[in-house]
Amino acid sequence: MRSEQKKLEFDVYPSKRKEIDQIVDLIQGFDYPFGRDHFEWKYFECPWSSVSISAKMKGKIIGQLGYIIRPYVVKGKQMLLCLSADAIVNKDLRKMGIYTGLHTLARDEAIKKKVRYNIAFPNKNTYQAGQKAGYSNMGWIPVYLKVLRMDNVLKAIGKPGLKPFAGFAKKAMFRSKNPNISSSIKTKVVKKLPPEVDGLWDDVLKDPARKFKNIGLRTYEFLDWRFNNCPDRDYKFIIATEKSGKLKGYTILLEASVEGLKEGVIVDIFHRPRDQETCTALVSRAAEIFSKSDLDIIGFLWSDTPSCIPDCLRSFGFKRFVKRFNPRPWPVFLRETRLKPIRPDLLDPKNWYLSWADCDVF
Repeated sequence: MRSEQKKLEFDVYPSKRKEIDQIVDLIQGFDYPFGRDHFEWKYFECPWSSVSISAKMKGKIIGQLGYIIRPYVVKGKQMLLCLSADAIVNKDLRKMGIYTGLHTLARDEAIKKKVRYNIAFPNKNTYQAGQKAGYSNMGWIPVYLKVLRMDNVLKAIGKPGLKPFAGFAKKAMFRSKNPNISSSIKTKVVKKLPPEVDGLWDDVLKDPARKFKNIGLRTYEFLDWRFNNCPDRDYKFIIATEKSGKLKGYTILLEASVEGLKEGVIVDIFHRPRDQETCTALVSRAAEIFSKSDLDIIGFLWSDTPSCIPDCLRSFGFKRFVKRFNPRPWPVFLRETRLKPIRPDLLDPKNWYLSWADCDVF
């Protein structure tokens, strides 16, 4: 595909593996922290394929856009969605049609791969571009936060003048209720998530107590690729089991820098519906692990679909934030691949099981 706008000519085409080094050179100029191995894993080793589009001008790659393809269960039916992951154009060549060319071919490639919807978690730099690309704003996803160092958080959100009240605010807002941990649930840290997650996934989908209608696949095939074998990420995995050894649930942890803060990220919490005992045991173990690190804050992204998770987090001193006082607000976008209208119920985040396991940032 050849594009021309404002006398600027460039080629747009599916990315070639042999050009990965050029692509990585481009994206690392935007503080992209990962190298070749991570890019290959993301776009060339995904079990369900991916969409990676490059733009080249005069032999040099000047733009890159990528989607990660993943099965979702949407209103009881399994279908393919793609997650918008990277959208980068050379800083000196903005507003010259390059992003439009990348986006157009990426959408065409997604249609060829029978992808039904695009989902995206834009940041402040890509928010407006996403709207121009036809995405619908589903709203802002709440983040449940527990502040460990209030003075650092106040600085990050631009409220350093409140520092004298930091100690009082922390005690008043983020006090744990010290919930009881069931002795029938055992938790342990494992090196990788086990194949037994398939049985847990099946049980969750069949459970009539399940309130959410739409959820991204959390089978072993997906989790093994996405988390067990992700380069450049030091994930920690906690599993919860009955005394018999049956898997009750798991959580995924990561330490990361977010808006200048050292954050303990609870990437995902997954267990059978209404299983408050397992949720409590998992969050308790996560808090214990994070307490041994030098962190400013602990966070969990949750779409507020009906679940015991919010009450469990609150019992450990977490508070719900959307935009105000949130160091990094999280909007979520959805788009029908063929740009058809989207049913209103699909634009309500409460109908989706969304955590940081559903975006590529963590």
